[in-house]
Amino acid sequence: MRSLLFGDYLETVDEPACQNRLYEEVPDVGDLTQVVETCLDEYNNTHKTPMNLVIFRYFLEHLSRICRCLKVFGGNALLVGVGGSGRQSLTRLSSYMCNYKIVQPEISKAYGMVEWKDDLKALLISAGVKGQPTVFLLTDAQIKMESFLQDIDNLLNTGEVPNLFPPDEKQEIIESVRAVAQQEDKSKEYSPMALFAMFVNRCRENLHIILAFSPIGDAFRIRLRQYRRLSTAVPSIGSLLGLRMLWKESLSSFWRQSRWTIRSEKVLSRHARRSTRVLDSCLKSSLKSCPDIIM
Repeated sequence: MRSLLFGDYLETVDEPACQNRLYEEVPDVGDLTQVVETCLDEYNNTHKTPMNLVIFRYFLEHLSRICRCLKVFGGNALLVGVGGSGRQSLTRLSSYMCNYKIVQPEISKAYGMVEWKDDLKALLISAGVKGQPTVFLLTDAQIKMESFLQDIDNLLNTGEVPNLFPPDEKQEIIESVRAVAQQEDKSKEYSPMALFAMFVNRCRENLHIILAFSPIGDAFRIRLRQYRRLSTAVPSIGSLLGLRMLWKESLSSFWRQSRWTIRSEKVLSRHARRSTRVLDSCLKSSLKSCPDIIM
């Protein structure tokens, strides 16, 4: 069963109908590896911070799981692992392969509730008004206040944060959504309550929350008990949590072995090619400096 991989990423990422790509079984892992390597090269060429990733079997399996979560209506995920295990890198690459916009808060010393609320407003307007498929990536290191998780819990539960928008901004959102609704049916009349409910539904459809938490310490266990929606909001979160914990407990050694084996092979291959070029250059220069040998 582990050899079965499904996804819609075998087609080109730049295809206009990215949302309608065929979800099918991956016939060959080698073909998937080439597709992921191509997407990774394109990502590195189009972003300021390139990612130097080693692609191996478990990498592809977790990448497929995250991509599947992003394609589900209201699909969210809780990635559990220690720092440096590739949670953020996999999320960024998965978002790029799905042609989704990824948003991550920039935490600073002056970052507080005001900045957090502004980021949430921009996030919900992008997903609910503009209809842009968006991935919101949040790590446990970026949670400066526990109230951040309360807002995330509300988003997972209802698709909105209570009292986030003041009345004037809420009215602007309603008018913007009215224009979108009238494109589908110009003759139909919508009440303000129905339009805001449409906005919330569009947020749940287009916004995907990815949480990257570390299981080390008591904070992870306390937060899961305090905010139950973090593990029970949608099936993808709960199932992915179990898979991550399974990997953490029983597969971490094999993960490290596979990763470092492939990385060492790449490094040795690169040094071997470099050594061959240096040796050829030395031989050529030596032959040029030596007199002709008469047999």
